[in-house]
Amino acid sequence: MAVLGQVSLQESGAAEHSLPGSFEGARDEALQVLSSTDEFADIYVGISGSPSRQACAFRTVLDQSDADRLFKQILAKGHLAGRLYALCGLYYTDHDRFLKEIEPYRRSPDSVATFQGCLMGRQGVARLVELREPRVIRLRDPSETTEEWRERNRDPGGSQDYSLDILGGGWPARFKEMKGCHR
Repeated sequence: MAVLGQVSLQESGAAEHSLPGSFEGARDEALQVLSSTDEFADIYVGISGSPSRQACAFRTVLDQSDADRLFKQILAKGHLAGRLYALCGLYYTDHDRFLKEIEPYRRSPDSVATFQGCLMGRQGVARLVELREPRVIRLRDPSETTEEWRERNRDPGGSQDYSLDILGGGWPARFKEMKGCHR
């Protein structure tokens, strides 16, 4: 796939089997991974389609009782890619703060390294944060799942492709709904 964030329904379902995670999910290690990462990685990466360390770290932090505080800490002190994961976490832990904090990223001229499937590249932060094209997931609120969105937004032409951004909840939901990490 050439563009990080475009996903087919078949691809997203195919990778949702329970794989042994490449990251065991210890709290301190998860915080370190997210704070220091320079790469925005999808949930499954590499030739073998293994769970990414970043996505597993995200799930580990999201599962903590103080996840909101931890994501805010990463947002304040993390590398740029880590701050994007922190925004994904705030989507769930403090949605009002998420809406406020995401604003400067919508116009950011910066880019980050990306990793989706077997493809590594660079993507503009503004594009990861907000896509302005058809078939972008736009969840109603943090309680809606991507499956519920797909049911509500069936394509009349039968396309099962859709795109993800952070603002619409696609990336946050993808990370939250992933399976395959040991937690």
